[in-house]
Amino acid sequence: MSNIVGHQYPCLSTLFPSANFSGRRAPWAVLESDIDRLFEAAFSNCRAPAFQRQAPVDLYEEENNIFVRVELSGFNREAIAIEIIEGYLNLSATRKGEGAASEQIQIQRSVALPEAVQNDKVIASYENGILLVTLPKCEESKPKKVTIAIS
Repeated sequence: MSNIVGHQYPCLSTLFPSANFSGRRAPWAVLESDIDRLFEAAFSNCRAPAFQRQAPVDLYEEENNIFVRVELSGFNREAIAIEIIEGYLNLSATRKGEGAASEQIQIQRSVALPEAVQNDKVIASYENGILLVTLPKCEESKPKKVTIAIS
């Protein structure tokens, strides 16, 4: 019987610490997040122990907002922490396990934000085990329509 050892892949900021994107996220940050999620789903049974798993995350955007939807079934609202640090949305939640062992279950997730957001206007709601974080885009990040006259 062999033991499978989980591996944490490095993020781009640790691979390229001198890279400067002028305050913006790397153009491949969303792709990196999607690939990480794909690997997490494929190897979720052999990665981390049950007390430290990552929650499924959906990231989508509209013209004015970026939305992050996280499945956190069984967690109390008071046990969920959300913060934004250097273009990443960091989520963590803790709860007691069920049964006689009742080990502590901790979920952590870090999501690379594709664009700059207005940190002071971020709102989050938690209902029926689903956390929805709404991140308003900065004005310079919003798409602008420019009409060009043809001569």
